[in-house]
Amino acid sequence: MVTFVLGLVAAFGRDLLSQTRQDRREQVARQHEREKAVRDRREAFELEHLVEVNGLLRAAVDAFHDASSALRSYKEAQQAEALTPELRQQFNGAVEAFEAAHAAVLSQTGFILSDEIRAKAVEAASELNEAYEHELFAEEASFQSTPREAREAAYEALAARVREIYADREQHRELED
Repeated sequence: MVTFVLGLVAAFGRDLLSQTRQDRREQVARQHEREKAVRDRREAFELEHLVEVNGLLRAAVDAFHDASSALRSYKEAQQAEALTPELRQQFNGAVEAFEAAHAAVLSQTGFILSDEIRAKAVEAASELNEAYEHELFAEEASFQSTPREAREAAYEALAARVREIYADREQHRELED
């Protein structure tokens, strides 16, 4: 009888230990899945906003060129005293489009998670706006090109982070396999 009871206790102990180990493995697996899900959501959020800011910054540069061209035509017509309502409307539309594009860039930069990349994007947008204001309020038509250094630094930082995220994803996939 003692042997039977000892056998039951040993079997129960072994089952309890096995179940505890299994529970721990499942707990670790669930924790790993939660961490992976959080990482994936963060990466998806970050990728979406990096790509969006990149596109918005490019659209702001295009709007800057359009506004610059419209401003040039407006000032030339004004000097020649040949300003037409259509030209005034074209100029106002280009100005509004640039201001909207600039505001869109600034509104989305807050979603960039990296402080360094966010600062570069804000700097590029600010320099673009400064160039626009310089042309708008200059007595003489200077019509500079857009500030390339800050813009190129922002593009490179955005692209580098996108590449980094994809490289990290590949590395995590390889580790999981």
